[in-house]
Amino acid sequence: PGDPDHLPNSFRDYKAQIRRDGDSNPIATVGWGRLETYWDVDVPADGRYLWTAASGDGWDDDGFQSEVAFKVDATPPTSPTLVATPSPGVVDFKVTAADTYSGVHRLEVFVDGMLLTTLNGSSGTARWNLSGVTDGTHTITAVAYDNAGNKSGTGTLNYLVDRSPPT
Repeated sequence: PGDPDHLPNSFRDYKAQIRRDGDSNPIATVGWGRLETYWDVDVPADGRYLWTAASGDGWDDDGFQSEVAFKVDATPPTSPTLVATPSPGVVDFKVTAADTYSGVHRLEVFVDGMLLTTLNGSSGTARWNLSGVTDGTHTITAVAYDNAGNKSGTGTLNYLVDRSPPT
């Protein structure tokens, strides 16, 4: 019963294709043959694609046909920008990144390599409390992750903490 050789032809044979949404030309087509569980296809670009599968004797017969839409996003978000706004005892860093296809999921902000905070979305403000921070130059970095899991390059800002009195 579960063996493909004992199934009716309309369930044993298939044809499938992948095409970019809005384009009638397929990127890849697999001809009639046995059921498979894995199909490796290189799509040319990020975008929305349609996977169409049919079983039976052809696309227009009485067999089964189904279509599923899926998105491809292999492009990372932009590297975040950081803008510092100092206040007494704290520094606020405005962090912004963009992702053209799936959107920015989160931003991670670091001070000297240690995670300061995680922000949801494409922008936000990270507050750095200067209590206990030594004077000198500190490196503030940020990375962005999009909704597909792609990681951006690193945005960097060097920030000088100098609480010494003027001479």
